[in-house]
Amino acid sequence: ISADYARAKVDGYSEDGNDSTALTFDDQKRTSRRLGIGLQGKYQITQQTQVFGEIAHEKEYEDDTQKLTMALNSLPDNRYTLEGYTPQTNLNRLNLGVSHKLTQDLALRASYNIRKDDDFTQQGINVGVSLDF
Repeated sequence: ISADYARAKVDGYSEDGNDSTALTFDDQKRTSRRLGIGLQGKYQITQQTQVFGEIAHEKEYEDDTQKLTMALNSLPDNRYTLEGYTPQTNLNRLNLGVSHKLTQDLALRASYNIRKDDDFTQQGINVGVSLDF
């Protein structure tokens, strides 16, 4: 079970000069409140080989679209607002892997992971060598 609260604030700023591309940005704020639940485990198949896995679900409760107000320095009264980042409401993760000791200090590891949220799916394969010293 996990809980995460984060708050970030960026003070507004203005680029130097009145060139046609110089901009002024308003303050930006972002708050995140997430809850998650999951299960992870591992199983020793042999003295040298173990498998591991994790499955988890997270929910974001602050999923409003962020907005950013800005203006050209040369036209400060002509402000406009852009839609920014929209956090995903739900995230599901699955990670499955295997680790095999080649020697006492050297292990080969491989894993597959998949992440799925409201809009897209991301998959990956990892292969690595671990050396204890």
